[in-house]
Amino acid sequence: EFNARTGQPPVKLLIVDPLDAFASDQIDLNRSQHARKALRSLEIVASHYGLAVLVIRHLSKSRGRTANYRGLGSISIIGASRSAITVARDPSNPNRSVLASVKGNWAAAPPAWAFKIGPAEYINQFGEIIKTSRVLWDGIAYISADELAGDDGMPLKAGELEAAVSLLQVELANQGLPNKALRQLATDG
Repeated sequence: EFNARTGQPPVKLLIVDPLDAFASDQIDLNRSQHARKALRSLEIVASHYGLAVLVIRHLSKSRGRTANYRGLGSISIIGASRSAITVARDPSNPNRSVLASVKGNWAAAPPAWAFKIGPAEYINQFGEIIKTSRVLWDGIAYISADELAGDDGMPLKAGELEAAVSLLQVELANQGLPNKALRQLATDG
């Protein structure tokens, strides 16, 4: 179904990227009351036009915080959302990134997914080849949003996560070791 006035398909998704670029100079997104006011305006527009809203926030540079607190602006921004995800480089593999759930009000947290960006081409309506990129999914990533955010202040060294997963898979396949012995093995290598 197309819009009679514009001849375009109806809009169903509003992307605000990044949120602070769309806030007026009178709105301080670090202040909870201001952030809620800005989000309320988005909610009114979304409700009126039947839109889903995707708000992009950049992460602060400060590590050692949970994923809920790493986004720029007031915590009320994530508090007002129904779902929040984060995307960051995989600390154990710098050649890929990870998409992880930070918050979800409607369902249990899904697993994090690793991905890479690869080349792609498509032909536009004029027959021209357009070179672009695409997401190449790389399976489940065994890392949480908080770990991606660096809440422990210590990023994983290359291969640490894979080594831990491998150790657990081998030991569990062999009926496992007692908890104390497994911890000792993991610590000593």
